[in-house]
Amino acid sequence: MKWNFDNPMLTKILSVIIAIFLFMFVSYEGKSHTDNVMSGSSSHSVTEVLTNIPVEVDIDNEKYFATGIPNAVSIRLDGPQSVITQTVVTQNFTVKTPDLTELGVGTHKIELFAEGFSEELNYNLSPAVATIRVEEKLSQQYDVDVNFDRDEYVARGYDVEGIDLSEKQVTISGAESTLSNIHEVKAIIQPNQTNITSSFNVEARVVVLNKAGEPLNVNVSPSTVDASVNITSRKKEVAINLEQTGKIDPRFDYNISLATNELPTLEVSGDYDKIAAMEEIAVDVDLSGITESTTREVPIVMPDGVDEMSRNKVNVKINVQRK
Repeated sequence: MKWNFDNPMLTKILSVIIAIFLFMFVSYEGKSHTDNVMSGSSSHSVTEVLTNIPVEVDIDNEKYFATGIPNAVSIRLDGPQSVITQTVVTQNFTVKTPDLTELGVGTHKIELFAEGFSEELNYNLSPAVATIRVEEKLSQQYDVDVNFDRDEYVARGYDVEGIDLSEKQVTISGAESTLSNIHEVKAIIQPNQTNITSSFNVEARVVVLNKAGEPLNVNVSPSTVDASVNITSRKKEVAINLEQTGKIDPRFDYNISLATNELPTLEVSGDYDKIAAMEEIAVDVDLSGITESTTREVPIVMPDGVDEMSRNKVNVKINVQRK
């Protein structure tokens, strides 16, 4: 068949066919290049460091107690980026000790290891080695003391009348050497508010401390107790007792009383025991040099044991009559 290339229609058809072929060729090359890049990216080796990974302790908790084991470790991972990314997201691995029950009582140097990593990953633990001590587990009961900072939480003018705990004793389990260092067992009461003026209930955490005030590595049951804190007012209404003082002119008779607008009592707060025993406050009225009836403003001296008074002065009516 003879092609007539001078035919315009034929030329256009050939141009379209050539353009389609070139487009398909370029698209295939681009896809091939992209696939190669993606394949190279997924197989590219990277490093990732994971921190604060808890250590799972393999031990018979009913019989033994181990000390010296790190609470957490760091892990360095090396491998394909896609595998590391999946590992970080799923966290489907554990860091463990060897079977400490098989090691038995004594001091041992152990190597920590990890389970659950892909075979495509290499890992390094830090720390990877620990010197531990395995001891027989003991359990004993201890009385619980109360730790509550009244000055930090209770409003002025109020006091703590008593604190009741749901459990007065707790069971503490741990190594014999650790239990021998127990100095204090306290229920720490920390309400979530200050300036408290009424009784309240709160959950208190039980802590076990040595002589230096440092927490000990033991198990406490129960680890929290319910505390009922009874708050009472240290405020009290007491009577005002006017007393004559000073050098009195013998030519006159004197009578003193509170002014008409003055209340006969005032409110005081302070030391709980002293306030409870207080019934009145003496107010000295100095009559020196007074020869005629008058009204005077007299200061109220704060008695021992009183921190605050509702007022610190009072108006006194002085009635003077010649004999």
